[in-house]
Amino acid sequence: MWKYLPNEILEEIMKRLPLREYLAMRAICFPWWISVSNAIAKDYCRPLPELPLIVLQNEDSMFYSLSTESLHRPKRQLLDHDQFCFGSVEGWLIVCDYTLKAFVKFFFLNPVTNVRIMIPSKLYIPFRYRVRGDLYVEKMVASFEPSSKFYLAALLTDHCHFAIFKPLHKSWTIIKPDRDPRTVIVDMEIIGSKLYVAIEKTPQSIVLVYDLNDTSNGPPKAEELLVTLPLFTSTGLSILPNSTCFVVRYLGKDEASKELYLISMTYSGEPHEIIRMEVFKLDMNKEPIAWQYVRLDDRVAFVSSCKSVVISRDELNYNKELISGNSIYFGFTFFCHLNPWLGLKLGKFCLTDSSIKYFPVKPSKDCGAPFPIWFVPSLW
Repeated sequence: MWKYLPNEILEEIMKRLPLREYLAMRAICFPWWISVSNAIAKDYCRPLPELPLIVLQNEDSMFYSLSTESLHRPKRQLLDHDQFCFGSVEGWLIVCDYTLKAFVKFFFLNPVTNVRIMIPSKLYIPFRYRVRGDLYVEKMVASFEPSSKFYLAALLTDHCHFAIFKPLHKSWTIIKPDRDPRTVIVDMEIIGSKLYVAIEKTPQSIVLVYDLNDTSNGPPKAEELLVTLPLFTSTGLSILPNSTCFVVRYLGKDEASKELYLISMTYSGEPHEIIRMEVFKLDMNKEPIAWQYVRLDDRVAFVSSCKSVVISRDELNYNKELISGNSIYFGFTFFCHLNPWLGLKLGKFCLTDSSIKYFPVKPSKDCGAPFPIWFVPSLW
């Protein structure tokens, strides 16, 4: 009976299913297998949006699910021992391949379908830019989906240089945004065809905006925005006497609204604990342009050192109790002398009352502490 179900009704069912059940429909009968496979191939009749997952990257990479608060092991090994993920875009992981000494090859990997899209040019890293062993890249950012026109940029581990890939020329260009050796790149993000680079430069902070649509030879020119990187606005910050605290900042984007956010986090010295987090949005409509302290309200931030996004809860289609508004879901690994796994912090920071909930993760004796990266599962 089920195999004679009209295709119009079948598509209405498909649009109301999460990804796992959507794929499981192919096992019902052969006509359903054809319908679902055609929908995937032609990119129509998509399933419900998925909740972001955390890739816990180490020798035995796994996924952490917020809906089940548990680890899930992929059926196949995602990466070889010379391959590392340093970012994500939509449903794709951005992977660096270090097989060739002094060079980095890049590809996009969809961990759901195992499809790979290779970047046609490798990046040469001069010796003077290599500051962390054989890993030359700190973070990768990209625009939209790699199956269409895309832009790609890599922050190098010295935090003084970054590289951009020009699809038109199929080549990489390394850029040093400032000659002052004290200048540090805080973070970077791509929205559309614009690359935003936040740098700390004595005695001021700057956001540089690069137009990646620039078709001229050589590096694109930057528009300079004099925007002070914010400190915490709250006065009720509780810090233990004689304790050492650190502040880190991450750029993130709302893909739907094309808005740029900055998430600021204070954490303590060892044993590392997160103390406070706050969110700022780059207000381009004010003069002067400034970071504006904001509440997320019915939005949710997902933050890690290599990927941060802000998403409306309406887009997630999940139980409101499962995903709390005005909250930041985080995944970080801090360096810990005693036990590397003690440095892994997965949890939720509520901006309303500053409460923190940590998610338990069972450590593995066979692998080192994992490196968390957020990504949104997708078939496309």
